[in-house]
Amino acid sequence: NDVKKIKNNIINQVNHSVQWIKTIKNLVKNGINKIIEVGPGKVLSALNKKIDKSIEVYNIENMETLQKTIDILK
Repeated sequence: NDVKKIKNNIINQVNHSVQWIKTIKNLVKNGINKIIEVGPGKVLSALNKKIDKSIEVYNIENMETLQKTIDILK
């Protein structure tokens, strides 16, 4: 509810580095083995596969890839 705090948090999130490798390794350690990237491109999916080859990655960019992912994960 604090507008100033929210604004500062958004600025910090955009301007500071992300602990992506640590995050993905922690997800895998906790049993996550499928990751879905939503949006254009496959940059994060490629990075995730470099971090841990056991991760199954799926990309959703449009209705076609959404349906394909749903069908695969059924």
